[in-house]
Amino acid sequence: MVDIKKRKVFKRTEDKQTINKLINERLLLKPLRIQLPLIDKKIAEIVKVTDAGLAVHFKNFVPPSGPIILTGLIGNYYTEIEIIVIKPIKGAIYYCNTHYLRISSQGRKEPRYPITEDDIISIKRIRIPLSKLEIKGDTIPAEYKKVMEQYMKDKADIADVVNISTFERKSKIHQKVAETGKTFFIADSRLMKSFEVGNEGDDDLINLHDFYGDSLNSERRKMISKGIIGRIVSPIFGPAASDKWLAIGFVDIASKGPFDFMKLMEVKALTFEIVEGICSANQLEVNESQRILDVSKMGMSLVITHKELVNAMLHRPQFTFIIQIKGQVPIHAVGEIKMKKKMEDGSLMIGIKVQGEKGRQEQMVRYYEFIDSLKLTSKPV
Repeated sequence: MVDIKKRKVFKRTEDKQTINKLINERLLLKPLRIQLPLIDKKIAEIVKVTDAGLAVHFKNFVPPSGPIILTGLIGNYYTEIEIIVIKPIKGAIYYCNTHYLRISSQGRKEPRYPITEDDIISIKRIRIPLSKLEIKGDTIPAEYKKVMEQYMKDKADIADVVNISTFERKSKIHQKVAETGKTFFIADSRLMKSFEVGNEGDDDLINLHDFYGDSLNSERRKMISKGIIGRIVSPIFGPAASDKWLAIGFVDIASKGPFDFMKLMEVKALTFEIVEGICSANQLEVNESQRILDVSKMGMSLVITHKELVNAMLHRPQFTFIIQIKGQVPIHAVGEIKMKKKMEDGSLMIGIKVQGEKGRQEQMVRYYEFIDSLKLTSKPV
């Protein structure tokens, strides 16, 4: 029996100039889903495009060395980009090469209705995690330390000794990690080959021969005598208001047994998760209504004019808000940002997928009924 289920038809290009132009104009700084490898709800953003390749920020995810497929929308058209990670740049940002880009030849069919009367429907009480860490000087805010302390309790079982803290009390190793932004990694202190890391090709790891110098053998013996076989110290990087990435703390784990490369990747992923937790703990709330351009059952197009909100939405994938339909009680919703475009006047145009807030999904029925009512009074855009 022949399967006649309709499939997407794609237009594909491997031309680097065409790919770079499309990314620069339509996908730059836009949250993209990671489709391959198969992982749940991981996000990446292309932060810079050059003739040599892309700078890609992976959120809470350490990318593998093989192909990665990023998916998103150009207008209403499903888009895929296959990239390959070349090397880390700093923190969670990696230099990548593009293999191909392909766009579905058919867009989504859901009709969108223009909103011209602000009092019919509006959005209010927008809440979004801050995109930058608010750090003044060398002082780490107390609330950030609390997040690290909570993670240290929650992750106490990942090794025999777990320490998650700021760099305010620096040992020699912590100081080197803070200065270089690199990771200290010893897989097995009983084996001399474990001290070969950080040589040419290991750009993200501290060169242990340079670090220890002539005292390498004595330091190795001290580790073994203390029962420390494996150790990893990885920096926690956070985006600061100056648009620079700062090493604000570290994850330091030690074990009576050896560590492997997967444990190193687990620790690096944990550092990204901690930064996300810190940012999520600091939320911006804006009660000022933002303009709605059009609505559909899938979502909305908005113009964001609040300056702090614009800055936050440039770097965050979603936010919560209230939909206020005239004559009805509020609907609590979550907006997942699918498209964003910075305007010349400093405002931000975004397209969002709208879903009911967790535990309140039934409220979305009233939103869908409102969209159905527009079919009688409005023409789709």
